[in-house]
Amino acid sequence: MDNISLPYKIENVSAHGRVVRLGSVINEIIMRHDYPEAVSALLGEAVVLTAMLASSMKFEGRFVVQTQSTGPVSMLICDARSDGSLRGYAKLDKEAFAALGESPSQQDMLGTGHIAFTVDQGTDMENYQGIVPLEDNLLAAALAYFDGSEQVLTHLKLTAMPLFRPGGDMEWRAGGIMIQQTALQGGSDTSRTSTQDDWVRMQTLMETTGPDELLDPELSPEQLVYRLYNEDGVRVFDVKDFSFNCGCSRTRIENMLNSFPEEDILSMQEEGQVTVTCEFCNEVYQFDAQSFKEVPIN
Repeated sequence: MDNISLPYKIENVSAHGRVVRLGSVINEIIMRHDYPEAVSALLGEAVVLTAMLASSMKFEGRFVVQTQSTGPVSMLICDARSDGSLRGYAKLDKEAFAALGESPSQQDMLGTGHIAFTVDQGTDMENYQGIVPLEDNLLAAALAYFDGSEQVLTHLKLTAMPLFRPGGDMEWRAGGIMIQQTALQGGSDTSRTSTQDDWVRMQTLMETTGPDELLDPELSPEQLVYRLYNEDGVRVFDVKDFSFNCGCSRTRIENMLNSFPEEDILSMQEEGQVTVTCEFCNEVYQFDAQSFKEVPIN
């Protein structure tokens, strides 16, 4: 089962979590661009993280994950809407990336900077944003966000990689699993110690999950969490479905250009045409410059 987020609860332990599995959705997001494999994997993990966080939203809106940093991948932007739409892209300096050599780490690609987690509930509601330093990788930054903004103990794994189908075609797949401590039990010191021991054991079990299990289309997320936590009892809930939907359209781009000052349209036009490429889906839109303003043709 692909393109879903599956919430689960461990019955005899104060812990709950989610499994995210992306197949055709992440493949479409990545294959619309010509990124090096390491950058595609980085973007794949960022999209999984975004989907995992957004799937817990109880309102209409979107969840945005955005990095801004000094490395060759100076920006990652991913967002997920409450209707399940996912999109994302990376801003890449290809020359700076090539200088990194083979097998660059996420820290090499990102450099230093910050990552922002934004909850956007629409124009009538105030946005909520959490910002944490980006000094190592996406996983470390996400855990810092949970620790600082949500103040809940969290353990998380993310992965993304290209796999080959039986016919020889390559496709990208991505996945992740998260577990969170619901609450420490009150009462005696013995009770609190027991709960903490259980939490350590749940993390240890989750760490046994390999990338192949997170990505395997033949292993359902339900089977995965049962395999990990069946001895404690595990209950799963309704899945959330995801789809790729950039949201751009010719009408939206045209309305945006109509809001630009005349001098901006003049600077953008070439041989009487204004060309706009959507960063998320790489769709190219062309317009007659004179349809926006009284712009002289070169």
